[in-house]
Amino acid sequence: ILLTVQKSPSQGYLTNLWNNDSFKKSTKRLLEPLSAKISSAFTWSVVFIAVTGFSYWAFYDLSIAIKVFASVLIVACPCALAMSTPFTLGNTLRIFGKSRFYLKNAHVVERLALIDTVVFDKTGTLTDPVNAKVTYLGEVLSQESKAILKSMVERSTHPLSNRINLWLGNQKGEVLQEVKEIKGAGILGIFKNQEFRLGSTKFTGFKKEITNLNGNLVCFTVEGLELGYFLIESGLREKAVDVVTQLKAGYNLHILSGDFSHEQLYLEDKLGDTIKFNFQQSPSDKLNYLKELNSTCNTLMIGDGLNDAGALLESEVGVAISDRVSHFSPASDAIMDSEVFGMIPDFLSFAKSSRIIIKASFILSLMYNVVGLTLAVQGLLSPVICAILMPLSSVSVVVFTTLSTNFIAWKKGLLTSKLT
Repeated sequence: ILLTVQKSPSQGYLTNLWNNDSFKKSTKRLLEPLSAKISSAFTWSVVFIAVTGFSYWAFYDLSIAIKVFASVLIVACPCALAMSTPFTLGNTLRIFGKSRFYLKNAHVVERLALIDTVVFDKTGTLTDPVNAKVTYLGEVLSQESKAILKSMVERSTHPLSNRINLWLGNQKGEVLQEVKEIKGAGILGIFKNQEFRLGSTKFTGFKKEITNLNGNLVCFTVEGLELGYFLIESGLREKAVDVVTQLKAGYNLHILSGDFSHEQLYLEDKLGDTIKFNFQQSPSDKLNYLKELNSTCNTLMIGDGLNDAGALLESEVGVAISDRVSHFSPASDAIMDSEVFGMIPDFLSFAKSSRIIIKASFILSLMYNVVGLTLAVQGLLSPVICAILMPLSSVSVVVFTTLSTNFIAWKKGLLTSKLT
């Protein structure tokens, strides 16, 4: 096979879609726009101080007036204010990336720091396909039926499909005439001109009454004939209980799921009953739920698939959990490797610390400028000394933000070998 690379990844369809204006979030309460405004006002203030100082000293000594004018303009450093935010966020972005938490841009770090409500998708996010228990009930599946099932589920990104795919093991698939996944309903496959359906009772037309459910139900029919159903009992991710326990103290927690509420008692027992559960949520229901929350809260939505795309887009910050590199959602602001799921509380805490570092660097920069300008207007600093101090202030801010973020990341374990 001969492949021709026509575009770089930065020009790819998904990248262009992710950077579309439709996916841009609000920049309200972010420090980067604020630092730019402060720097602009600061510049005009410095010019005013320089002119005022020159006018005052010109009555006494013109040489001192010129010295004061030049010293004030040189020693004042608005760039230190402007540099503190991008350098801090840039280093935070780098540390997150090394921890396998990939953010769309630096603004996402600041929005993470403002989060007060965390919303989890259940299936595939809090639960892990590997830990699920799959039971098939119905007619004995022939090798051909298993092969058709394999071809259907291995092309789907839905967590329940992944679980059935794992249950089928190394079963070889059949070549199907057509496979179509209907979001929020199931999978339609055509084989030998027969229609196979796998999914919800409504989608498959499954009418047999099923009682004593304690898991997710996935029905399997051919040409309307009921072959059987899969009962899938969710298994929580290894660190799910720890993550929820740590987040309870500082965040309001919600769980959204398109499944029925059969597992609510099990989840309440494992995760606690202070979480607000919402079942039978369609993709549009999830989007509307986040829209309503956003009117009073700053939301973080954590999901894993296309069913969550609307909610990921609507939330202040949308994070897609990925077990496979190919499962990419352009609606998300960040992508997190599923192996670092247990570090979500550390990521949120680190984002808050980064915002504190930015504010501290603002104070550091302002203190330098106040002292420098005070000495300069009195004619106590020469332009040469000011020319040395000015770049030092910028360097000091960069060093402070870099060392501070690295130290806090190390304290939180984001730069340790446990990630390897």
